Amino acid sequence: MNKLMMAVVAVVVAGCGSSTVEPYGAKVLPYELRMGGAQVGEFGKVLLVPNAIQISADGVPVQVVREDKTVNLATANHAERIASFDLPEGAKLITFRVELGAAGGFEKGTASGWVDTRGRVLEFDASADWVRHQRRAGVAIDLTRSLQWVDEATYTFVPKYRIF
Repeated sequence: MNKLMMAVVAVVVAGCGSSTVEPYGAKVLPYELRMGGAQVGEFGKVLLVPNAIQISADGVPVQVVREDKTVNLATANHAERIASFDLPEGAKLITFRVELGAAGGFEKGTASGWVDTRGRVLEFDASADWVRHQRRAGVAIDLTRSLQWVDEATYTFVPKYRIF
């Protein structure tokens, strides 16, 4: 049974992602998408995995290079790069979609456990002029509002965030 479950997980993970995403480490494009935490509270670690990232300009997918990493949202005053991307000239509106992996983890004092992120997606739009000026777009996740306590070893992730 364990080998079967591992095979199913491998197939599901291999099928995740976006057709506009380049292989890991292929290159870094001129604009960045960043993710960080805000209102960290007593959390020492809150680990999430951006599983699939799609970015479009005026409804047309753009080239994206996704970082292959786990993001610690409890790192103070830091937003990690989760992708780089390119923008076509003349684009007006950029749409971002970040799908999270099924689970993350947390440490809070002496407690630790998992964060249920199944089916969670962060979606937002930004002006292309603003992104060009900033050279990035970012999402700051409010941890005190986004992490809903289930039991001593489990939180459910209900994203509350702002764009920067």
